[in-house]
Order: sequence, then structure tokens, then C-alpha cells
Amino acid sequence: MQIKPCQSVVTSVLFCSLGLFLTGCNDSAEKLGVTLVPVTGKVTKSGEPVSVLLHFTSTVPVVRKIGPQDRGPIVIHPGCPSNKQGEFVVQYKTSDGAPAGEYDILIYTLPERLSLEAFQSESDPGKLEAIRAQHSELQQGILPPGVEPAVVKRVTIPPEGLTDVVWELDGLPTVPPK
Repeated sequence: MQIKPCQSVVTSVLFCSLGLFLTGCNDSAEKLGVTLVPVTGKVTKSGEPVSVLLHFTSTVPVVRKIGPQDRGPIVIHPGCPSNKQGEFVVQYKTSDGAPAGEYDILIYTLPERLSLEAFQSESDPGKLEAIRAQHSELQQGILPPGVEPAVVKRVTIPPEGLTDVVWELDGLPTVPPK
């Protein structure tokens, strides 16, 4: 997989600033008492790589274990963008990976202006804020111009993780925009 080493930091900054990990955003995997496993792969549409934004939602809440007390269940939201080759490395907070378990994934197809490469290469603070704002709209189910409706995929991440998976978008159900 040819994802740039700095993607991890860029992705973390992008997603944490977007609030895509809303519930339990301040709780690291270590604080939650969960182990992250690798989740890597490629997304294609009609067999061709596609630039996407992946947003995972755990179907079973995780109990927060902070200190000696449990702080109640939360839903975990790992996620990541793919590069232009459709390749992705899922992250939770600032670490690569996701806890094992079952997830519903929203997969948004992104136009060039909202791609990971556009975010990495942009130096204008105003344009970076515009990219963040449009990604934030996606989280709310509002599609910015040029973004295709999300497709939904249910995935079970086993304890050993998922590596080098290929997810084809054709034939998956879509979520109507708000």
C-alpha cells in the first residue's frame, strides 16, 4: 500500500478538527481499554480506484473505562479518507486501526477538491477551512456539490484485523441526502 507516512498525522488533524469522532472524542483507545487492529484496503467503483471518505460507526457501544470507574457506553467512530488510488488506513483518534467489532460504514465519493491529496497540498488557511467545512457537512448528511451520496456497508472487523481488503461500491445501497 502506498499511503504517505504523513497521512496518519494529516488524517488525524482533518478528522479531529471536523468532529468526525464526536462521541468520546477525548478518549484514546488506551483510555477506553480497547485494542486497535489494522484495517487497510482499497475502495473501487466499477473496478476503478476512487477517492472516498470512510466513516465507521460501531454497532455495539463500548464501555469507557477511565480510572477505576466505567463511564458508560459510547459509540466508536474510526474513519479515514482514501488516496487517489483508493487506498486507505483506518484510524481511531491519532492511531492507525480500529477496535475489532461490527461497524456500519458510510462511504462518500469525493471530488478532487475534497480529496486527501488536496488537503495535504493546500497551504491557504481559508481553503483548508472550506475543505473542513464541507467534510463537516458530510457528517451531518448534507452533500456538498460534487459529492456522491454515501453508500452503506456493514463490516465485521475480526480480532486480527482486516488488511488489504477491496470494497467495491457498485451494488451497495445509498443513503439519500438530507
